[in-house]
Amino acid sequence: MQCLTPPGVGSQFVLTLKIGHVESASDDFDNGVITFQYVAPTVTQIQPAIVGTSANVPATLTGNNFGPKNDTNYVSADFSLHRAFGCKHQSTDVEVFGCKDCADSCFLEHRRNIATSCTVTVADTEMQCTLPPGVGKNLEWAPIVGWQRGNTVGSNRISYVVPAIASLGTARGLSSLQTRGDDVMTLAGTNFGPVHKHNRILASYSNNDTGKLHTFGFDAASCAVTTNDVEVQCRSAPGVGTNLHWEIDVGGQLSAVSEPHTNYSVPQIDYLSPSNGPTGG
Repeated sequence: MQCLTPPGVGSQFVLTLKIGHVESASDDFDNGVITFQYVAPTVTQIQPAIVGTSANVPATLTGNNFGPKNDTNYVSADFSLHRAFGCKHQSTDVEVFGCKDCADSCFLEHRRNIATSCTVTVADTEMQCTLPPGVGKNLEWAPIVGWQRGNTVGSNRISYVVPAIASLGTARGLSSLQTRGDDVMTLAGTNFGPVHKHNRILASYSNNDTGKLHTFGFDAASCAVTTNDVEVQCRSAPGVGTNLHWEIDVGGQLSAVSEPHTNYSVPQIDYLSPSNGPTGG
């Protein structure tokens, strides 16, 4: 006997044969009841591939087995670091919300960026979703159709735009950082990502690009986004030096070196003892 399946989605359908008024089998899976499932969805192309960290823009996913275009076909999608189900899926060269290490509690919370308002726009081959705010690069899509989680085929990934520093600010002035550190620095720019406890921000500053004989480099402390996408605050490190240009790392993506720079305060001698001495030294 041969039958044609209708368009659909899902898995674990129990096949029941009805001849006359007699039905075969039951729903007892332990007794070897034959089941049927539709093929899980796959994504083969994503547009756009790069978005700003504020997102809330539509994305089109092209692929296979998205199911029919109707109101009863509920579809969804998320994107993350290799679907981030656990450490075995982890890549060491990509971060999501700053999570890179299996010991990282935020990675163990499987940081997934959840797309919203997903619908099938072309039966079986195209769906559209709205992208959430976020950070990161090379994030893999996972479409979910009929409770079956799919994957992305090939190298198709989505990335948020690399951060950029436009200006620096501090209450003491950019040329008067305390050598003991702990000045509050404000970095203004773009694509810093959302205010979120798992959006871990790293910042550093150095004069390595000046070509001077003596170079200095420091890591800022306690960096966090204070205004979605456009402002980060850090505390300066103890240090010395001038012409210190800043870089910021958001979601594993490093900004270009800032054009504005900072200087530590110049040394000042307040007291000298003894104030005189013999001519012989």
